[in-house]
Amino acid sequence: AWVLFSDLVGLRHLVVQLDPAMVCNLRCKMCYFGDPEYVKRKRRAKATRFSYEELVALSNIFFPKALALNIGAAGEPTMYKNIANVVQLAHKHKVPTISLTTNGQALTPDQVKDLVKYGLDEIILSVHGVKKETYEHFMAPAKFDKFLDLLSLIKNEKIAANSVTPHIRINYTVNKENLYELESFFDVFG
Repeated sequence: AWVLFSDLVGLRHLVVQLDPAMVCNLRCKMCYFGDPEYVKRKRRAKATRFSYEELVALSNIFFPKALALNIGAAGEPTMYKNIANVVQLAHKHKVPTISLTTNGQALTPDQVKDLVKYGLDEIILSVHGVKKETYEHFMAPAKFDKFLDLLSLIKNEKIAANSVTPHIRINYTVNKENLYELESFFDVFG
């Protein structure tokens, strides 16, 4: 009833989960992209990527009704080369909360700068190990040092832009192999 009422009176009521590209650059052990059969099926079907025009059309339909936009729901959104354009479209439509869920491995310094500039509210980084060996085991072929560099890059870009956003949130899939590493989480990541 509330959703119907909100829609009828023009209130924002949607949480939009958007994958601009349904691909991934990693083969994480706990993800369907880590399954060779899934990846084979995806390759045969060809990866889905929205054109900019299609993203504009989607944004015109859904973003004016969105309370929140999470870019990256099932794939790796940074495999879409103009990821900052999605944030720009959301900002244009005044979406109150804009998040990006990513493994961070494909983000470039220019993209990070643009994401801060265009008003990304939150970056959710997938991390499945506090130690280098565990991180790289679960998130092949990711590089732990690249992840640490990304954390510094985000911090420095926020300082340079005098911005408190994007806030950093960590997505950590706990299992028996990485549970006890969490004791040193804040020592390693700050």
